[in-house]
Amino acid sequence: MVVSLRLPLISSLLSPASSRSPNFAFSRRALGISWRHQRPPLRLPLLSSPFSPRSSSTNTEIRTESSKNRVSEGPITPRSQDFNAWYLDVIANAELADYGPVRGTMVIRPYGYAIWEAIQEYLNVKFKETGHENMYFPQFIPYSFIEKEASHVEGFSPELALVTIGGGKELEEKLVVRPTSETIVNHMFTQWIHSHRDLPLMINQWANVTRWEMRTKPFVRTLEFLWQEGHTAHASPEEAEKEAIQMIDIYTKFSYEQAAIPVIAGRKSKVETFAGADKTYTIEAMMGDRKALQAGTSHNLGQNFSRAFGTQFTDENGQRQHVWQTSWAISTRFVGGIIMTHGDDGGLMLPPKLAPIQVVIIPIWKKDGDKAEVLNAASSVKEFLQTAGLKVKLDESDQKTAGWKFNFWEMKGVPLRIEIGPKDVASKSVVISRRDIPGKQGKVFGISMEPSVLEAYVKETLDEIQSSLLQQARTFRDRRKFIREVGVPTFWYQSQDPKDRGIMVQTRIEERLEFIDQEIAGMKKELSKVRAIEVSVNEIAKSIDLMRLQSEKQQLLFMIIETSSRERSTMSGQVTESVTKETEKAKGKEIDASSSKMAESDRNFGSDRNERKIDLDDGSHDRNKFKKIEMPMFTGEDPDSWLF
Repeated sequence: MVVSLRLPLISSLLSPASSRSPNFAFSRRALGISWRHQRPPLRLPLLSSPFSPRSSSTNTEIRTESSKNRVSEGPITPRSQDFNAWYLDVIANAELADYGPVRGTMVIRPYGYAIWEAIQEYLNVKFKETGHENMYFPQFIPYSFIEKEASHVEGFSPELALVTIGGGKELEEKLVVRPTSETIVNHMFTQWIHSHRDLPLMINQWANVTRWEMRTKPFVRTLEFLWQEGHTAHASPEEAEKEAIQMIDIYTKFSYEQAAIPVIAGRKSKVETFAGADKTYTIEAMMGDRKALQAGTSHNLGQNFSRAFGTQFTDENGQRQHVWQTSWAISTRFVGGIIMTHGDDGGLMLPPKLAPIQVVIIPIWKKDGDKAEVLNAASSVKEFLQTAGLKVKLDESDQKTAGWKFNFWEMKGVPLRIEIGPKDVASKSVVISRRDIPGKQGKVFGISMEPSVLEAYVKETLDEIQSSLLQQARTFRDRRKFIREVGVPTFWYQSQDPKDRGIMVQTRIEERLEFIDQEIAGMKKELSKVRAIEVSVNEIAKSIDLMRLQSEKQQLLFMIIETSSRERSTMSGQVTESVTKETEKAKGKEIDASSSKMAESDRNFGSDRNERKIDLDDGSHDRNKFKKIEMPMFTGEDPDSWLF
């Protein structure tokens, strides 16, 4: 048995939060590569460029103007130079998908969807052959359903898309846009299963799911994708385990026989087991960049969901038992796997059994007189090949040259090309070119147009191409001894079994698992320290914020006091100045009044003096009016003579 062992690097776990994805958890997937927003150089003229350079904020604006999506001729990025850019170039030029208006979503174009339909067609038959029936479950799931299974909600919470408003009103309970259907399936199984006679119950649905991925890549990882998901309920754990193994075997057979991808089937390690499952089986494939792709999974759910939802039945002894369950799925990610496994610098290379067009017929003429004859022969070839059950396309357009058409259909990965010109019509033969063998080496001349001969040759060649693609992919895988995902080491071991000698396999080794479990325990311990440090840092940050707040309050108080002091000082100065002015004014008034009084006094005094002077002057002018009095001299003898 084969097992994929993937663990996050301790350095990535302890890196700053800004450098980690917000939905950090032990990944359940094998691949996570950023969806590059880069305009791919195109190979052919007049092809839209769905993966052109733009940020998510301008995505909608650019895509609304289709005229901007028409670009001139240009080469595809070589696969060896930049694998991711090459991948986006192929998707754009082969017209497989385009950007959706929401970041991380994609619009699957008709040619890309036709590949998915081919996958559906094969698997649908296999599901029904093994007793499964198709049905459909609602896309909206009550959030309380997700919460019922603890590990399930823990594993999916970072990826959930929630609906909180409906009909303009806030919902009483938020709804989850289906990330997977185990919860709602169990809710219904509880109502449908009552007795052991109701078991096994085996259903499948083809649906879309939504997971809010932070890193996206078309077909490999998008916010919304298409898949099938099967769900079964059984009366015993042995039946459930048998079912889980049976479905991973169907996926493995499909990968080898239809997609020509040599996957490695095995059981996931504990850290990558599906959230809510006891065991997860997987098929893993090596892509052209030597990275592993998880291409399909099958889960033995045990009784985890049936216990959470109370899904019980009455057994043959009359005892109530919880059912044992499985779930399994494959998605449009497989389309991305086909591109990355088989594609080359010329573009897409499709395995014939999944190709929407297995044979393209290119009529070639130079003179108008040859056109009708060539087209009639080409139409005849198309009709009998279609009658033989082949998917055929006749490109009879005359706007493009034959060389342009050759490149275009090679880009789209059509396995076989039939060329018919005037000389071929005359010789009743055709030229056939293989997509898997480039150049003249893959071209065969002179194949008879006789229906039985041409039909047999075409079918045989298509089978050869199918086998060749598988062998090329197996050879590429077996030459690699070790691969490394983005930040996630994957251990590959050489099988010691002689029958598997030369084949690289992932081997489950108990000693290695024990060592890895110890590493996981150490990582958890380190993570607990990180959490403690984060708590301490948060507390310190809160203290710093509190101190900063107090400091700001104190500064504000100081500013208020200082402002108030300045205002009081200013007011005091103004009052002092006013008082001084008033005092000076009062003094001035007193001085003025005193001066006025003194002036008035002076004036009065002067007036009196003037009056006295006038009087004196008047007297001096008339002295004759006074009598002269003779004063007797005192002689000492008669005192009365002294008186006058």
